[in-house]
Parts: sequence; C-alpha cells; structure tokens
Amino acid sequence: MMDKESTFRQEGFLSKEHNQNNKIQDENAHAFEFLRDINTMMMEMSTKFPNTAIAKNIVAHALMFRVIQSLQAIISLLNVGYRAEIFSIIRMMQESYLFLALHVKNEKKLHEILHGDEYGFKLKMHTAISNAPEYSDYHEITKESEVRLREQMSDEKTYFGYESKSKTASITAVYNETSTEQNSISIYRDYLLISNTYCHVSINSLCQHVQKTQEGTTLLFRPANKGEIWEAVMYASKACTAFSGIINKSYLNGLYSEELKQLYRYMESILRDNGVIK
Repeated sequence: MMDKESTFRQEGFLSKEHNQNNKIQDENAHAFEFLRDINTMMMEMSTKFPNTAIAKNIVAHALMFRVIQSLQAIISLLNVGYRAEIFSIIRMMQESYLFLALHVKNEKKLHEILHGDEYGFKLKMHTAISNAPEYSDYHEITKESEVRLREQMSDEKTYFGYESKSKTASITAVYNETSTEQNSISIYRDYLLISNTYCHVSINSLCQHVQKTQEGTTLLFRPANKGEIWEAVMYASKACTAFSGIINKSYLNGLYSEELKQLYRYMESILRDNGVIK
C-alpha cells in the first residue's frame, strides 16, 4: 500500500507533490502566456478555413488540427516538467509543417508519398501476420487480401499516372521537395537535432538521465530545466508560426498577416530576452 500522501519516489511525475506544484508555470509565466496566445490565434484560424470539401482543404485542415492539439499537449506537459515527451510532440508538429509545405507546393507528390506509405504499411502488416504462428487461422485470408492490395496499387498507377512504391513516408523525402525554402531548412534542421538529442534512443538522449558527481554516477528522473523549457518554447513557436503563415497565405487570403507579424516580433523579443537566441 502507498502512503496516503504520495511522493515522487513512489510515483514519479504522477505524484501529487509534483503535480500540485505550479513552480514551473510561475517561474516561466511569459512562456506559457506566449504559447497560449499562439493557441488562441490558431484555434480562431481553424474556424475560418474554407468549407469546400476538396482534398487540398481537408488535408491542410486535418494537419492544422494535429498541430493545434499538439501545442495544447505541450502546454500541459510543460507545466509538469516532462522533457523528452515534450520534444517528441514538437517533432510531430515539425513533421506536420513539412507535410503542409509540400502539400501546398506539390499536392500530387504528397499524395504519392502518402499512398506509398499506406501501401507499405499494409504490406508489412500482411507479412507480419503471415509469419506469426498465433495468427495461423488468418494466413489464407491475409494472402487473398495482399493480392487485392497489389491490384489496387496497380489500378492507382493507371488512374493517377504514378506508381505507389510501398515505402515509408520518410520525412527526408518530404523535406527534399521543399529544401529550397528557408522555413523548411530551419525546421528540418531543428527536427534532426531534437530527434537525436531527446526523442530517439541514442547516446545523447540516454545521457539526459545521467548525473556525475564527486561521489560517482547517478541515474535519475529529471524534469525540464529553465533552458530546456525555453528551448521547447522556441521550437514549438517556430513550427506553429511557420505553419500558420502557410495557412494564412494559402487558405485565408492573408487575413492574419498583421497578427502574425506582431507575433513574429514578440517571439523574437521574448526568446532573446530569455537567452534562447542572440
């Protein structure tokens, strides 16, 4: 049985003593206020989206919902002090920006990449099920389904004029299509950095749990420090403002141009004041 008053040692970041402490939010009030301002703007932008039910609108609008929801999750997790988890969500936002950039530039190419990913996923699942003894009752059905899937891929080649190559939708492949655009270059660079530093299992990410002292080496849980909190604010706000910029220009006829300019200026000011940029 746990004590009535839980401790961090017993429950980690889920402990009452940690979650009832608003120290992080209190000490970084400007960061939370700034992210909430971005959220408010993007929520409003999402209501002004064109209603025409065509792929160009639907894909962009769905990506926007994904980014907004991710931003809201970041605000919630920052207050608890999670680190790798926050950056993993930021990574999703950066992916969404790169997909939107390609969607606006070359909708057909993005369609090709996404359908290749979908077929690749389904074929991999067919193989995984066919090789799993516990699914032996489904092996015959799986073979028949795979035949139909390959026929569908062939039909799509005839209809769309390209062949889905059944491969994972690599973010690098998406980025390569927009690699001449400054925002894409910057966000892809950030994406690579935080992927290794925080998100993937790597030497860098594992070292985040190591603390060396005169007494020796200790492994520990560690909430985000002030520098990491503002680093997260920088990456999240860059992804959100760049994403909103495309939406504003391509879907909202520049309705939020002035608001975005003010947001850019404030973002630069607040990040500089907190030592994130020089």
